[in-house]
Amino acid sequence: MSTGFAFTAASLLGTWAGKKIVTPLSEGIFVIVVEVGLLAAGLLFLIGL
Repeated sequence: MSTGFAFTAASLLGTWAGKKIVTPLSEGIFVIVVEVGLLAAGLLFLIGL
């Protein structure tokens, strides 16, 4: 049961932090950030990490 509380707290904290980070970004910068993140995740997947 305590694991559920920890996951809930982490989810809420991540949502709050994400909103604080993304809100000041322009749409163009946001798209670039998302594309770079997807590229990095894809590369890590391909090399097996």
